[in-house]
Amino acid sequence: MDLPKFYPEEKIRQVLADVLPSLARAHARGRVHGHLRPEYLQPDLRTGRYRVLGWGETGVDPEYAAPEQLRGLTCPGSDLYSLGLICSQWLTGLTPFSLVSQDSFQLLLAGVEPTMARVLERLCHPDPQQRFAEADQVLIALGLPPPLPLWQVCQQLPIGARVSSLKFSPSGQTLAIGTENGSVVLWQRETNEEQEIFTTALPVRAIAWAQSTLAIAGDDQRVYLWDTNTREVRNILAGHSRGIRALDSAPSGQLLASGGSDKTVRLWCPETQACLQVLPHPLQVNCLRFSPQGTLLATGGSDCRVRLWDLQAPPRVRHVLEGHTMPVLAVAFHPQGEILATAGTDRTVRLWHPQSGRLLSTLGGHPWQVTCLEFSAEHLLSGSWDCTLKIWDPQQGRELEVLRGSEKPIQALAIGPQGLVVGGGWDQQVWFWRPIAEV
Repeated sequence: MDLPKFYPEEKIRQVLADVLPSLARAHARGRVHGHLRPEYLQPDLRTGRYRVLGWGETGVDPEYAAPEQLRGLTCPGSDLYSLGLICSQWLTGLTPFSLVSQDSFQLLLAGVEPTMARVLERLCHPDPQQRFAEADQVLIALGLPPPLPLWQVCQQLPIGARVSSLKFSPSGQTLAIGTENGSVVLWQRETNEEQEIFTTALPVRAIAWAQSTLAIAGDDQRVYLWDTNTREVRNILAGHSRGIRALDSAPSGQLLASGGSDKTVRLWCPETQACLQVLPHPLQVNCLRFSPQGTLLATGGSDCRVRLWDLQAPPRVRHVLEGHTMPVLAVAFHPQGEILATAGTDRTVRLWHPQSGRLLSTLGGHPWQVTCLEFSAEHLLSGSWDCTLKIWDPQQGRELEVLRGSEKPIQALAIGPQGLVVGGGWDQQVWFWRPIAEV
């Protein structure tokens, strides 16, 4: 095959930024590719990111093999050698034999940006002890962020019913778990104990914390306000004529929003139990979320659109976001409020600028519908019926990591303190993941 030659340095930088995290994760699991060559580094047709192919194949290509491989020894540094040789070839147009037979590798890279030249020269050093020890070190040397830590399941919590919703309390010490059998369970992070605190005859679909109150809603059309101090339901908000699918509390705790199958969103005052406003929708409301500042409300529904409501009195639609081709199931705001993420049955995650309503990027990667979204300070997480959670870089639109564990659809996720990620769904368990360094 014809090999691409004379790639610009920025292209080589992109190849390294895409490929090195994959190698780092594989090496951390004790897996070495062992026979990298140009045809095994291919851009994804959908995202443009370079992927490493050919895992599990046998045989060594002497043209790209590290010197120690020709002596029957293969190590993670062998992959780095081959990668460096491929990138040097793409940068200079010279064959691997021409590159390694020269007395001064550095002379071949004359005119290349000094940092890139030093990195490639070290990657291609014939002595494994003189190369980079790990792929992470190459990223750091290039000024690129190292890959996310590997994640590992640290706990499974059997619930006995499908999990429909998950929410950490404002302190992060209590996780509320809503289920399709009508119960709500509280899990205490400090003691690792759980307790059922609420039950109703129909499925619970949504929960939200409003200061010391846990709001609970579902198919019985009511919002229950459960007081954490008295540990009793202190009030019931009635008004919806069909099941409630979504619930959220404004950051102040003074405003609650609920939406559902009756094609309305209702704004409530939890203190007085008054319904302050009814916002109409053309079809069922599946999800909603207040902005971190509490000035905007995003609502998504079965009409495939997302509405951004300006909550200045009286509430009005600021933007209608169009792009999804099937019902919208999840919305989430970045903690700073500068990005709105939306997702749904069309298997995509879309990122928007909430102030202008402009589409920033579309993230594809889930082969089944995306059911839930949450932002951390730096990353976006998505859960799907494909039984996985994905971690994304929202600024660059890159998939960073896939969290696996459950073998059934994921319906809810939450992010807790110290990197704790929680997911749940059809397998009637709550899954807990942590970075390996913290397990």
